Amino acid sequence: MVPKKASPAQRQKYKNILGSYLDLDFNKIAEQSGLKKRKEKKLSGKNLILGFMLMSIYGLNTFSQWAHEVSWLSGQTVSKQAVFKRINPFFVSFVLMILNEVFAQHVQNVSAKAKGMNKLKKYKNIYVQDSTILQLPQCLNKFYPGNYSQGEIKACIRIQIIIELHQNKIVQFKITKYEKNDQSMSPMIFDVAEKGDLIIRDMGYFVMQVFEDMTKASVKFITRVKPGVKIYHPKSGTEIDMAKLIGNKNKIDQWVLVGSKIKLPLRLIAVKLPEDLSNERIRKEKLNRDRRLNHSKDYYKLMRYAIYLTTEPKPELKVQEVAKIYALRWRIESIFKTWKSELHLQKIIATNLSMSKERAQSIVYLMLIFILTFQLRIYNDVVKLLKTQKEKVEISLTKFTILIAKKLNEILKISVDELAVIVVCNCCYEKRKDRINYLQKIKLS
Repeated sequence: MVPKKASPAQRQKYKNILGSYLDLDFNKIAEQSGLKKRKEKKLSGKNLILGFMLMSIYGLNTFSQWAHEVSWLSGQTVSKQAVFKRINPFFVSFVLMILNEVFAQHVQNVSAKAKGMNKLKKYKNIYVQDSTILQLPQCLNKFYPGNYSQGEIKACIRIQIIIELHQNKIVQFKITKYEKNDQSMSPMIFDVAEKGDLIIRDMGYFVMQVFEDMTKASVKFITRVKPGVKIYHPKSGTEIDMAKLIGNKNKIDQWVLVGSKIKLPLRLIAVKLPEDLSNERIRKEKLNRDRRLNHSKDYYKLMRYAIYLTTEPKPELKVQEVAKIYALRWRIESIFKTWKSELHLQKIIATNLSMSKERAQSIVYLMLIFILTFQLRIYNDVVKLLKTQKEKVEISLTKFTILIAKKLNEILKISVDELAVIVVCNCCYEKRKDRINYLQKIKLS
């Protein structure tokens, strides 16, 4: 961590870096959120966010230190009581809107891939829906109650996000209770989806009634198949054994009826995965401690295939096009993965704080802004620089995030060119036979 008392020059450098990375219209967002109702001087929304980030860099999280940073940024004295009063529902709304904007900036590469696919231009909107669960410090369990473990209630949040890829815009970003699983949130898509839209979601949102409602509303979708779902022959109505249907074929592409009650006509696509990828999937499944059932040979056989259901017929989307479109979810998944596995909020947020609900919400949103700003903005700068070099290298977002988490102070002191040398040495994907990386997954799709 940075020393608590940084030099004026170093502090100014941090301010400049943070300001350049958060290139947003703070005044407009402050007005939209209701935070700004008159001319702001010392306690502007931007200064509160930058002050929080500077405080976080120093490893601190108190109203006194926050006020100190805002005072330095504004050039005027700000009391801790003034900051305390400012952390209200309007500030929470303001910070959430900022988080939406920052996240949207960092899924631009996903949006660019979608815009590069000609087949996707016919859809009015393309929505990717995904979620993740983040562990929080125990001091927040009264605001964010999670699962019950070892005699106490854990603190968790579930983040639900819907991104529109044509406009590269987050249309929904919700932090919900842990108990609100993806299936219960599946109908949420109708808050935004309309006739002519395409929805891309994983099997966690697999609800037959929602699929039927989407079909009736002419909303198109691509989803992975949920294990155990009943599938029937469209003419005879007899149940299909998926393992026998696939056999040893490289791919399957046919219409089926899905669901024991609804029997919805959908196109079933199964594509055999490369051996490296299928072996990795099976390895992870066997190491999954949450699985209490002994899976059959047929279950592991089906894991060697990517199996999709879609409303779209062959003339609209070919088999490989369906796989490539579904792969647009993976970058968002990789962002979520690093949030959970490498940047632990429960380690960043002090555990001895007594706080209001507004402060708890603000801290969670602000820390996610802080993480995204450094995790992906600096990552994109380095990747952009490396693309200009002759030697092509592939950088792991996970390894880069670990580097950011451990060496943020040192990274802020050096140039992008100097950082690129360190990244090439420490953050490249390993060439392994037993597992594949994110970029390989994209290529294999």
